[in-house]
Amino acid sequence: MQRLSIDTEMLIMALEDHSMEHGHYLDRKTGEVIMVPEGGLEDVDDDLAEVMENEPSRFEHIEPLPSSQGFQVMADFTDSLADSKAKRDLERALERPRPFRNFKDTLDSYPDLRDEWFRYHDRALKVVAEEWLKECRIEADLQPLASERVARASTAEEAAAAKKAADVLADIRGRGKGDAEGPAAPADLRYPIGEFKADASMAERKRRHHIQSLTEFPGRLREAVYGLSPEQLDTPYRPGGWTVRQVVHHLADSHMNSYIRMKLAVTEDQPTVKPYDEKRWAELEDARTAPLEFSLALVEALHKRWVMFLQSLQPADFARTFHHPASGIMSLDTALQYYMWHGRHHTAHITSLRQRMGWP
Repeated sequence: MQRLSIDTEMLIMALEDHSMEHGHYLDRKTGEVIMVPEGGLEDVDDDLAEVMENEPSRFEHIEPLPSSQGFQVMADFTDSLADSKAKRDLERALERPRPFRNFKDTLDSYPDLRDEWFRYHDRALKVVAEEWLKECRIEADLQPLASERVARASTAEEAAAAKKAADVLADIRGRGKGDAEGPAAPADLRYPIGEFKADASMAERKRRHHIQSLTEFPGRLREAVYGLSPEQLDTPYRPGGWTVRQVVHHLADSHMNSYIRMKLAVTEDQPTVKPYDEKRWAELEDARTAPLEFSLALVEALHKRWVMFLQSLQPADFARTFHHPASGIMSLDTALQYYMWHGRHHTAHITSLRQRMGWP
């Protein structure tokens, strides 16, 4: 079987893209890096959507690297520099809140160093990309980086074309695309990804996308809290809001309730489910002080059962309903959409707090 040839810059950009608006996949057959909007396959070219729906194992989801890994690359680059004003300025940038933004702004004052940083960054991330491919058991060759093509060019025309490609890539990065710190914090910190909006028409391919999101959620949550100190875990994500610790324990409480409600809806005729007071639950001792691992492990096990249950259902089952005394009648389709949003909503509370506070 012929080895894949993969666009290195595209794979690196996917690994560094922390946007909540889309995800990336690698086509194991062609080596192409594909961006899929958050709306799912409904927003993808029909031919590609059909292939992705019929051959899901062909497409490897590209999980963004943790921001701590991106921070380490910046720190290693700074350490590699000879003692100079530029090095000291970069060291100070990494020590202040919002280190990613500060690092990039500082580099803008040193154009020659900026070019050196991009070359260093690309070489470091190319190694990371190679390791990712090995972990996924994908046999592939990464195409030369733009900076490598400049160095290897045998003619002036080839060098000019490669240099132009490198400049375009640097310009994209200079505008902040793929910045691990993401966009500025929204005015309403309660809804960092916007409020929930149900989709009345749920196609099968979109339903599968939402179930896949539930599969990926435990890993995203664990990554969001990785490396946080006890003091940081007990920091409210907004003034008057829950702490990071309470948010994580709430996710376990809420998703357990939803799992049970869905099973009731499948096994009974429009059952009335019992609400719970999430605010009072969040103030209980375990929610305020328990180690995060209790709920992280619980969510991982719960989601395995939850996804297995959902994948066993027939399309008609998702029209089954339950009655919530406060929310009214809700179908499984709507509940599935809500909890896909719910996990991302609360994870964004944590990641946006990290960004605002400059925590790597």
